[in-house]
Amino acid sequence: MRSRRRSPLRRLGIGVSITTGLLLILLYAWAVIPFTVMDEAQEVLEDQSYEITRHRKYISIRQPGSTPSQGIILYPGARVDSEAYAPLARIFADAGWLAVLVQMPLDLAVLGKDRALVVIDEHRQVDSWYIGGHSLGGAMAASFANEHPELLTGLYLLGSYPPDSVSLAQSGLSVISIAAQYDLFAQREEIAAAAGNLPSDTLYRTIEGGNHARFGWYGPQNGDGIATISHQEQTEQTARLILELWK
Repeated sequence: MRSRRRSPLRRLGIGVSITTGLLLILLYAWAVIPFTVMDEAQEVLEDQSYEITRHRKYISIRQPGSTPSQGIILYPGARVDSEAYAPLARIFADAGWLAVLVQMPLDLAVLGKDRALVVIDEHRQVDSWYIGGHSLGGAMAASFANEHPELLTGLYLLGSYPPDSVSLAQSGLSVISIAAQYDLFAQREEIAAAAGNLPSDTLYRTIEGGNHARFGWYGPQNGDGIATISHQEQTEQTARLILELWK
């Protein structure tokens, strides 16, 4: 019996299908395998001296029994669990704020850009909301702020800048953009190029010795610069810059 011989085009089609399938598998694996949250961040969320509430879409941190009038929402970087920003959130809780870490589908803020709406709706006692985030999280926070400026007082960007399609220049929001000296993912030239999409009075600050990954507590990130300051120092400087603006 004569065997069938596949045509070159059919063989090509099979090859393309296999390659596409492998790429999709790799992309899925990249998306669903997040960076590891460091022990120091996990310890914050186990500290019983704070009122820590785990909701389905976010984690809130506050001083016990308090009813904060100021709230700060954080969107995490790509493939980073929001828990990695607990040490930063704790500093805002210490200052009397409600600090909220938003958990994203597949740890990608682009898939949960509007989750801040749930946070705001469930905390009506908060008078002033500030939203922001790290890397992709900052870009999506800027996009949210562009669509809902009436719900917010300010926006903060950590190693991040707004997408080209987002213009907050006339939003009336108070904005701070914080860069890091050795950040090789959101370099200062890129941040400066996006300045036209932010209000003219945006405050720009750079953390000397910092890098991209140390805005969170999830370990090193391939392709990033080498930081010369500790996670703790970068976290404290970040919080101080924000609190000095919005105290």
